Amino acid sequence: MTLKMTKSNEVMEFFTIKTSGISLDELTSILLHKATDDKDLDVMLKLPYSKLMKQAKDHLFYEGLRLTEDDIDERTNFDDFTKSFNLLKKHLQRNSRNSYLGKTRTQILEEKQINQDVKSYMQGSQ
Repeated sequence: MTLKMTKSNEVMEFFTIKTSGISLDELTSILLHKATDDKDLDVMLKLPYSKLMKQAKDHLFYEGLRLTEDDIDERTNFDDFTKSFNLLKKHLQRNSRNSYLGKTRTQILEEKQINQDVKSYMQGSQ
């Protein structure tokens, strides 16, 4: 925990809720718990990554980390829960910084190598 002076000149206590990070699957579950149905999911799929992370953080703040452990399939009204889960998961990954969210170090290195190979090929064909 840390005391810091805020922009409004008031000292406040700041603390970290979870230091080990939140996985792509956990983020997807948290946001689906907030969306609860296909209509809300459609709205969520139009949001940029930063707004999705703010929603996830706010929802975690009010509901707690148990959200990552609950079986939300029973508490939501999606036509096809698995399809909705995978759709939001892919959206989160694509819109995260460099699309690295949920990937391993090996996958990132392989992706970088492929990109470098393509770049080298394109420069050679000019």
